[in-house]
Amino acid sequence: MQNHSSDGLIPQEREGCIPVVKVGAKRGTGIDSLLENIVLVAELQGLKANPDREAKGTVVNASLDNARGPLATLPVQNGTLLKEDFVLCGEAHVKPQVDAEGVEIRFHRDICGLVDGIREAMPWKGC
Repeated sequence: MQNHSSDGLIPQEREGCIPVVKVGAKRGTGIDSLLENIVLVAELQGLKANPDREAKGTVVNASLDNARGPLATLPVQNGTLLKEDFVLCGEAHVKPQVDAEGVEIRFHRDICGLVDGIREAMPWKGC
């Protein structure tokens, strides 16, 4: 981990206010913890999505489940994703009313029903 204290970024482990989450891109470790920290910081800082903008974001995790097919984790970076919205990502589109566990989508979830070919870092948008 690099030292960014000269930029005013002091991690919590050094008595700062910046949470640090270790993630592993090759194995996909730490993604759940990263998403939990994003939600926590957003709540503590009172960050709210603009309800009048279409939702957009970036795929942070994509996988192929033998039972459910292609899955992707889609955190909303801007705007509001409504349950009646479609999600467009690459060549894929899906109407995500519920997540893979059948729970109504609120912030980010594993979205199923996508076509194969969804990869991490791909942009997506709701419409």
